[in-house]
Amino acid sequence: MAGQENSSSRRRSGVSSPAFSDQTLQLIPFDEVSRRLALSRRSHLGLQEIAIDRIVGSVDRSADFRRDFRPQRRLSRSRLANLRAAFPDGVMPAITVFEVGGAYFVEDGHHRVALARERGADYIDAEVTRLETRYEIGRDTDVVQLIHTEQQRQLLETSGLSRARPDAVIEFTFVDGYTQLAEIINAHGYELARRAGELPTPEQVAADWYDTVYCPGLDAIRRAGLFELYASWNPTEADHFLWVYKIRRDLCARDASPFCSEALANVARHSGATAAEIDVTAAAASVVIEVSDDGRGGATLERGLRGLSDRAEALGGVLTVDSPTGGPTAIRLELPVRSPAGTYN
Repeated sequence: MAGQENSSSRRRSGVSSPAFSDQTLQLIPFDEVSRRLALSRRSHLGLQEIAIDRIVGSVDRSADFRRDFRPQRRLSRSRLANLRAAFPDGVMPAITVFEVGGAYFVEDGHHRVALARERGADYIDAEVTRLETRYEIGRDTDVVQLIHTEQQRQLLETSGLSRARPDAVIEFTFVDGYTQLAEIINAHGYELARRAGELPTPEQVAADWYDTVYCPGLDAIRRAGLFELYASWNPTEADHFLWVYKIRRDLCARDASPFCSEALANVARHSGATAAEIDVTAAAASVVIEVSDDGRGGATLERGLRGLSDRAEALGGVLTVDSPTGGPTAIRLELPVRSPAGTYN
């Protein structure tokens, strides 16, 4: 138990040792974590009982053991045999670890951890030094996930979001999302400076972008049902935001407003309608612009809508018309866009 001079490992009844996937077989080198998370502040927590399945890395022996602490070198296996003989009752000196985001990295005692795992223990005593971070490191974390976390940290710190909105959580499926979002925030700052005539601080830019662009954008996405529509892709909220932002940018670049203007002009001149409306919706891999009216109908692509057909072709879209005699009429322009899975392509 923690607090004794000679530590022991303890088994929790009914709980088996975890299984590890091929992607998480290696211990994480501690210097990877320290460098990518920019760790500096530390505090000594003393002797504690820690969960063995939260030990995910090593200070200097990540190549000697797998994630489940099975030794990968013959010398380690020999050392393990000596430990079995020296501590037959399972009572061993405490190991020494660093704790980062709820995970542990062994500085001293790798073979003791291996022996404790071999004997089915779930806990082991350890001298713990904590390095402060706001990020959680899960038991299945690997170096690729650390790179994600590093990019997330850089985005939040460089943009000022971590200081202006410390509770903000922004996570992307792909690493490049953080770089692309940083560019969007920078562009927002440029627009703020242009309007105000003075240079805002990073914190002011981040707060304004988060409050007036990001959060309202997520609300609009939620109301449109896009989270449910693309649930099978497992995108994050930030993935959705970046995807919709790019759709909006693409539409602005293609500028569908002349198409809408001509469609409404046709309604006014030829349909005899008393009302018309424009509706924009997102489909699985497209944005659909529909101009509808309650007029007399009878319109076709060959009769009166050739100009709209040409505009649709110039925009790279597909135009369809539903206009039975007697009305109503619906002119539908479908513009292909990237799905959330293709946001970073």
